[in-house]
Amino acid sequence: MTTETRIRDSFAVQAHRCEKLGSPFTARLLEGLGANLDHATMSGHRILTWQGRPDALGDAVELRLAGALHGLARRGKYPDLTKLYPPNTLPNTGTLDRVALETIKNADADIMGWLDHPPQTNEVARSAILYPGLMQIAAETGLPLSLYEIGCSAGLNLIPDRYTYRLAGLKAGQACSPVVLAPD
Repeated sequence: MTTETRIRDSFAVQAHRCEKLGSPFTARLLEGLGANLDHATMSGHRILTWQGRPDALGDAVELRLAGALHGLARRGKYPDLTKLYPPNTLPNTGTLDRVALETIKNADADIMGWLDHPPQTNEVARSAILYPGLMQIAAETGLPLSLYEIGCSAGLNLIPDRYTYRLAGLKAGQACSPVVLAPD
């Protein structure tokens, strides 16, 4: 399997994961980028010739590019891109692909800087792993717990007591929370 094929496959796998985890916009974005990214830009060439492990267990190159585009959209410098991002309606695939590729072409130098750093994901599902351990510590010590962490998903994993958990038949946490974590 060629390097480029591995990289395109990593985009497809990450797109599937995003869809499964309830992120249809990012899934659609990554699916289109994985299929349509080319060597015409410095960013496209760098990604398609990536020498490390491209997937989320390695260098997460697909998430680096998604993060770069999200950052550019939030800055508002590329209004056609910005208006496609949530909370706006999920765009059709053709429009998203066209605008994303156009933005990569126009913001190529900016995107290259984003590719130098792994992404910070804001994934509260990690709390499902932490919470049972925290429950055990609280039960054994009878003491209140405070969490301190650097780089903890924008603080989302510092408030695990505000989520509802379904853990192998046990329901725990805040019962009225709109966030329900039910890991396998």
